[in-house]
Amino acid sequence: MRTLLLVATVAISTFAFADEATAPAEKPKLTPEQKAALHERVQILKGGDKIAKPGTQRGSVAIVNAQSRADKAWIASAVSYLERETNLNIFLKDGEFNPSSPAVVGNMTIYVIDNPDLPRTVVAPDDRWGYCNIAKIHTEKLPFFEARTKKLVSRTFAMLCGGMSSTYAISLVGPMPKVSDMDVLPNEHIPVDVTIRMNAYLEKFGVTPAVMKPYRIACQEGWAHRPTNNVEQTIWNEVHQLPTKPVTIEFDPKRGK
Repeated sequence: MRTLLLVATVAISTFAFADEATAPAEKPKLTPEQKAALHERVQILKGGDKIAKPGTQRGSVAIVNAQSRADKAWIASAVSYLERETNLNIFLKDGEFNPSSPAVVGNMTIYVIDNPDLPRTVVAPDDRWGYCNIAKIHTEKLPFFEARTKKLVSRTFAMLCGGMSSTYAISLVGPMPKVSDMDVLPNEHIPVDVTIRMNAYLEKFGVTPAVMKPYRIACQEGWAHRPTNNVEQTIWNEVHQLPTKPVTIEFDPKRGK
């Protein structure tokens, strides 16, 4: 029995030491300075952040807040998303809605109104205006009301700007006969095929998105702004140190080449 216990103890000790010996070494922790340097290097390899090519973003779409029941910050959040997603000039302003003669601000205008006597959404694309009516989506459940407001603004934007439907079976621009249909979708995002369709549509109304390219490409094409940070400065120096003319080798008769 004693021999058996001794063997077991030796075996356990051996496995313990073996596990300790073969355990992977902990990765060294980077200092904040090292993390910053690594991040800069990655950004340089990626070509820097994307920047807008001057003169490519034309026209504008206005979102006019003509109500006070929904928090304006919710509408601003939807507008911010639409700007990032489309690269269009979309801006939010306060104003009033005149049903008999809606004013068009910018190239296209969407009003956010609060009127229980009017439909949930109306678009007049040829007249370049539309509205979304938050009175028809109101609920005492605040998180639902916020989400519905953002979705309705984004949905109305797509509908007015040429994105009435998507190839995706379930999307923000799909049929929604019931208000609760909006609650199924996770957010106010519109499908990419709708975004592409809107670009072609809005061009007819003088609205075009900004052309976005990495800073390195902008430098190579000659329209990048002057460097504003270390990443851009490094990329600028690398691109402008390259020869602008191809290297040529002259024929040498003595060498026969």
